[in-house]
Amino acid sequence: MRIVFAGKQHFETGGIESSTDQLGNRLVARGHDVVVLAAPGGPAAGVGGRRGAGLEEVPGYAYRAFAAHGPPADALGLLMGRFSPDAVVVNAGGRWWHDWTRPLVRATGSVPSVLYVNDREALELLSEPGVRPDMIWRCAESHAVVARAAGHEVRTIPSLVEPDLYRTTTTGEAVLYVNPVKSKGVRTALTLAASRRDVPFIFLRSWRQADEKFAELHRMAAALGNVEVADTTADPREFYALARLLLAPYDDFGRPRVIAEAQISGIPVLALDEAGNREAVGPG
Repeated sequence: MRIVFAGKQHFETGGIESSTDQLGNRLVARGHDVVVLAAPGGPAAGVGGRRGAGLEEVPGYAYRAFAAHGPPADALGLLMGRFSPDAVVVNAGGRWWHDWTRPLVRATGSVPSVLYVNDREALELLSEPGVRPDMIWRCAESHAVVARAAGHEVRTIPSLVEPDLYRTTTTGEAVLYVNPVKSKGVRTALTLAASRRDVPFIFLRSWRQADEKFAELHRMAAALGNVEVADTTADPREFYALARLLLAPYDDFGRPRVIAEAQISGIPVLALDEAGNREAVGPG
């Protein structure tokens, strides 16, 4: 089977990016043909910032990977014409993705399409004209009820987390918090760090941020004295190895894969009491 994954993932290190990469690798190992289409502007060599219609192949993956240049629907059309996929899976996240996701779903034509919903805000797309995927995948069952109520076929597929990429022994030196941005509860994390100056915290960058925002976070961390701000890593085990606790103050944005990543090594999780977090943490 030939499957195209399309979404605004930039070939970077966020949760959707890691999930797409590991799922793609697993499907390739099972004998499927996988092609990934992403927006330009990520760290992959040759992708950064170029403009103009077309596709640019990005090397270094087990599957075929391409960066889109120009309108996303045009890029997907080129890719579908080149590879004739059996299905197209469109990754959908928050509202800031909708201008990319909307035309991708509409451009699949007669090819069976799947909307892979990783964020509750992505469900807003289902009320828009022309956005009628053949199936919806949800990473969290707790969010699937909305799509089912609207008459969609839904399958819950938690993010694939390859244990060997995350399993480590831990020294328990610090509280680890991944993705220190506003929508992921950075203010809560800073408040907790300020209330426990005797406890070291590591704030690990995941999503790309504007330089001024990242600089501001560094200033606030320096003022507290017990917060280290670490940049994105290709191997998160170096930080899980230091963690005695994973802090997850996320506001119901899905089923955070970092919770599963930490639990693989027996690291406990302190999470905000929201539906997707509860599902990810489980009875632990």
